[in-house]
Amino acid sequence: MRSASRRTWALLTVALLFAFYFIWVHFNVPYIAISTTYDGDQFLVSNIEQEAWSAKSGIRVGDVIQELNGGPPAENDWLVWSGNIQTAQNIVVERDGELLPFDFSDMSKQPLSFNLTIVPIMLFTLFYLFSTFIAYKKPDDKPAIYLILFFMSVALGFLAAGTGVRGDIFFLFVYENLYFGSPGYFSAIPCRVFPSPQYKSFAL
Repeated sequence: MRSASRRTWALLTVALLFAFYFIWVHFNVPYIAISTTYDGDQFLVSNIEQEAWSAKSGIRVGDVIQELNGGPPAENDWLVWSGNIQTAQNIVVERDGELLPFDFSDMSKQPLSFNLTIVPIMLFTLFYLFSTFIAYKKPDDKPAIYLILFFMSVALGFLAAGTGVRGDIFFLFVYENLYFGSPGYFSAIPCRVFPSPQYKSFAL
């Protein structure tokens, strides 16, 4: 049973490493979150996430994207393919005939997002501390291990959301699977851990 305990602590260590990476991205990659529409010769801002740095800097719906990271927006493959600007170092927009530059290179000026940064970090910290307590008290208890897996999946899912919306496709996939998939993944666990018929109704 000691091997189960080692696996649990290894899982917690890996989860912590992922969390450190997610948090690093939160504080080192600008969160821009602009959606655009293309009318044939220009990209118009159609929507902006209100917690994004772009919105708080003054970019508005209806602005025309003239430059993105120092070049024409039409040369940005991600923008052309998706119509979205999820992160950028600088943007120049045109509004009422005037060119307005916006610089996002100084990360110390990025406003903290309550929903995408503060809440996920607090949630992960709480779940991680609780999981380490469970691992210490119940190192070889199978239901406890499943509970730790569930807590880490949800907590990392929240952190991965803030990474995925910055243009990281892999971690957007991780977010969708961990956050939205966790209830389904773990719904069948009770009937495996507890063979009693009274738990079989939890299985999908």
